Amino acid sequence: MRLLLFIPSYNDAASAHALAKRFLGEGGVERAMIVDDSDDPSSAAYAESIRNSGVEAVRRRGGKWSAWRLALEASMGFDGLVEVDSDVAVRSPALITAALAGWDAVTAYQDVVVPDEADPLSRRLGEVYRDAHMRLRAAGKFNMGGRLMALSARLVKALLDMGFFLEPVHGDDHVICLAAAALGLMCRSVDCGMEMRTPARLGEWIRYRSRHRGVIGWSEGYVASKTGLGEETLRASRTDYGETVAAFLSSLLNPRGRTASPSSPSSASAASSPSRTGRGGRCSRPPRRPPGGGPTEKEYKPFNIKRGKGCIPRAPGGNDDRCLNARSVERRPTSSSRASPAE
Repeated sequence: MRLLLFIPSYNDAASAHALAKRFLGEGGVERAMIVDDSDDPSSAAYAESIRNSGVEAVRRRGGKWSAWRLALEASMGFDGLVEVDSDVAVRSPALITAALAGWDAVTAYQDVVVPDEADPLSRRLGEVYRDAHMRLRAAGKFNMGGRLMALSARLVKALLDMGFFLEPVHGDDHVICLAAAALGLMCRSVDCGMEMRTPARLGEWIRYRSRHRGVIGWSEGYVASKTGLGEETLRASRTDYGETVAAFLSSLLNPRGRTASPSSPSSASAASSPSRTGRGGRCSRPPRRPPGGGPTEKEYKPFNIKRGKGCIPRAPGGNDDRCLNARSVERRPTSSSRASPAE
């Protein structure tokens, strides 16, 4: 398997370079591409000085969504694309790449770390957050998003054909995972030792959760408009949100309840066992296509994202300030560009 590694960088080209060298050769990673969007002169100069074999640094101002489009196009001809944020600490990079065999979207479970300097309330929230993630991992739920993910060539092609990332995108990782789920592709998450530090102050928690919740609503409308699968998008998003909230409530109300550890046999088997059901975060299958590949009857119906609070740029490139509310987007047949559901 030949894989392209993509690392978006903003004022941390040195960290991105070190991470690229670590991933090269791991699980089929053949080439690394750092897309540098730095406005710091020293970081930009470092990116331009990279001359390592197998590592290419590309200067591109325009935001992470623009870097994603460039990476998707560059990965054509490879068997898959791996994306990792430049500030990620990961213990076993090879596990995320090896897991891509036979799957379309692979994300990493998070090893939640509560900072020592956290105030008492933030520490309590961090402990609840950590316990909830352990519960979700033990259940084998697909982690819809994150800062480390791998995409199959089939998913890459589907995103390009449907016009993803032609305009500014909020929550790129969540958008990709939600699109894979709506399309009924094979999704899984693995434990590769990726750390995630929780906020240390209450104000940071409020900003973090407010931003995350806004991204979910925006992503629903965006994915539905690109795929034409409004009902499937909403179903996948609501299932993911409901299971996540249930885990957090359980952790909050029963902090001393037993939670399977990431390394326990039950957790490992749940996280790695193949499944086609929507339960446990696996991607659900869209309605079968009639003979001839035409749109199904449901594809002519408008969809209603009841929780959609975001907006979708009207014009490619995001230069138009006007936007469409997710409730107003009509479903359009996209039979020529949709990825075939996995059999």
